[in-house]
Amino acid sequence: MACEKELPLDEATYTKKLVVNAFNEADSLLKVNVSESTSILGTPTSDGFNAKAKVLVLKDGAVLFNDSVQLVNGNFTLPNKCNRQSVYELQIAYKDFPTIRAKDSVPYINPRVTIDTLINSSDSKKLIFKLKEPIGSHRYYLQLFSKGKEWNGVDSIEITKRLNYKSDDKIFISNVLTISSDNSFSLFDDGLINGTTKNISLNISNSELNIDGYKASEIVLSLSEVSRNMYDYYLNLLENTHVYGGPLASTSLINGNIDQGLGAFCFYSKTVQSVRIN
Repeated sequence: MACEKELPLDEATYTKKLVVNAFNEADSLLKVNVSESTSILGTPTSDGFNAKAKVLVLKDGAVLFNDSVQLVNGNFTLPNKCNRQSVYELQIAYKDFPTIRAKDSVPYINPRVTIDTLINSSDSKKLIFKLKEPIGSHRYYLQLFSKGKEWNGVDSIEITKRLNYKSDDKIFISNVLTISSDNSFSLFDDGLINGTTKNISLNISNSELNIDGYKASEIVLSLSEVSRNMYDYYLNLLENTHVYGGPLASTSLINGNIDQGLGAFCFYSKTVQSVRIN
């Protein structure tokens, strides 16, 4: 059974916008990538921007940087660290594009997380980690990776791979991740754990750890506290991809926090823990 729906496409009225990708970790240098949007029927270009752009950065309302920068394949880095608890505003003027503007705040602390145990079974592993949650409003972005050797004949190289997992923990149910869906990342807030310590379980298929000449020796957990803007950006991505059929099924007007453009200008703080696979 299938259904069809015609969507009107007016390529003549399409207007390109600047696209900003800037996901910066607390205490790191401020890095930004700038590109342009493409229409649904258009062909994305692989050539990045390589010209000067006018950049203004405000920190807590005061001018931190105001100058032209040379874009190299769309990238530029400012010699300023992202200070915790500060609010940054970014403005970029580039050629004939509308000037974009975005604002976000840097999280204060790194998540207090430790891996409690790794339980083996015949077809899967259960990773249990402990999160000690401070008082206040906090939002989290969770990823798993595996590290191991990939063999090609008698030669091998050490690689890191994204690791899919499942969970039936109630903190995930409210924002898409369920026991019926594998994901390499998930989101949760502190609605059920505010100010307490909670054990969280993740289920990993053994097929993810041993496949096509690859054998994992370590599981890596990366937990980030993210700003509200970053949380909303990834939540919108999860909802459109896993609930409404695909990333083109945008059901929300939220397409990042870039005024007059697309993308995201966001901050996070991160804690990484790992456990060996026996």
